[in-house]
Amino acid sequence: MQTSKHLHKNFLLVSDDFEEESHRPRLNSALSDLGQFNNILRELKYPPPSISADYGDFGGGQLTEAYEYIAEQLEVRWKNGPTLKLDYIKELANKVLNQLKLVSITLGTENNPNEIFENLNFSGQKLQNSDRVRNLAFSQFNDPEAMAQIYNSGWQPFEKKFDAEERSDTFPGYIFPFSLVHNPGTNQARCVEDLREHWESQVTSTDPPTKFASTVIKDLSKCAPTYLALRTGKEGNFPVELGQQLLVLNRLRMPQSMYSYVMKLVLESQSEKSIPSASVVSCLKLLETYVVRRMFHGIESGGLLAVARGLWASTGGDPEKMLDALDSNPTQEFPEDEVFEKDIRSAHLYEKRGEFPGFVLDEYERGLESSEGYVDRAFTVDHIMPQTLGTGWAIDSDVHEKWLHTWANLTPLTKAPNSTKSNQSWEAAVDLLKTEQSFKTTLKIAHENAHWDESSLERRANELVDWGLKRWPKSV
Repeated sequence: MQTSKHLHKNFLLVSDDFEEESHRPRLNSALSDLGQFNNILRELKYPPPSISADYGDFGGGQLTEAYEYIAEQLEVRWKNGPTLKLDYIKELANKVLNQLKLVSITLGTENNPNEIFENLNFSGQKLQNSDRVRNLAFSQFNDPEAMAQIYNSGWQPFEKKFDAEERSDTFPGYIFPFSLVHNPGTNQARCVEDLREHWESQVTSTDPPTKFASTVIKDLSKCAPTYLALRTGKEGNFPVELGQQLLVLNRLRMPQSMYSYVMKLVLESQSEKSIPSASVVSCLKLLETYVVRRMFHGIESGGLLAVARGLWASTGGDPEKMLDALDSNPTQEFPEDEVFEKDIRSAHLYEKRGEFPGFVLDEYERGLESSEGYVDRAFTVDHIMPQTLGTGWAIDSDVHEKWLHTWANLTPLTKAPNSTKSNQSWEAAVDLLKTEQSFKTTLKIAHENAHWDESSLERRANELVDWGLKRWPKSV
């Protein structure tokens, strides 16, 4: 107890007799952590600390978690016997309090704090561009109260829009495509500096720091709904058809290298009113076709950033010009109808990477349902003709290998029926498929086919070719 009082009085709190300074913390935290920091200080009993106004979150953050973990470990080691002795605690306290050095660096206006930090922190955790932008927005403040006000009322609500379950990179991933909207020639290393120049051009040297911070927040907010729709599927306040098409691109998991072009299109349509919403929708549908056909054909997404950089300058949001720009690119193929038709028939869709097979099956299912009747639900991608043929399948091995992973042999199925179906014969499997009420695709296959053989696969492939060419046309 005596050691604890000594630490509190001599190292954690100012112990001067002046009333305005007495029992105030010797250390302070970053503004965003001040609420957590103050809550931790409230645990001190002798003497009770004098705490400043709270800002930011009050619990659940990394500061609170670290404090609770250390307190828990100290308690466990103390209760469990000789692993933690009072002499050891005193020695540890002496090393931390008398040998650990903290350095404060004051920078002039000509210094870039982000560059200074990265040079000092070269072996530590690298600042992300989102951290650098946040620091930049508040770099001009000298008044903590004014900074806290705009942080709590402006920045924090803005950044919380990017919160996503099981995903911590949503906001950091926004900065680079956003910077490309303003400067298509920028890169990851320079984008924050380019944004700084862009934002500083919108204020004067006599404007208060709040004006610069507000400019940053307002500008960043313009493209956030489009980005969130593409990245997380979050619905924004868009015209109905535009909002639906953005969600299609989200389900497609469109390469992020194309985000900046979509963000620019929507910005010009919704904020600047320079192009009609219908033109934007046509451009986005063409972009969907471009990505789908390339993925069917097995073309990697490398090089699409270069395509996105020049699309706005060369097309201005005109769908006809966009089609011409994509079709005439000498290094990035836009598959023709003949190639796409062949891919629908023979490409091993099941083996395509990521969520693309599920996207294709889901879009076909949506095409069979009315827009009002469709219900989004989880499913597995089932092989109608199983991957391992059972005794009830009289299929030649060459036919099996040719058709197994193609779209014609795939259907959506909920998890339990998929496990039950296994490699049963068609006669046994079809009865199970007929009980699958969740998917019209599966019911259609079950009711229209007395057998499942090569002729059935060819017939279905023909239907899918007709549907696919209409669903993803190379036209506007």
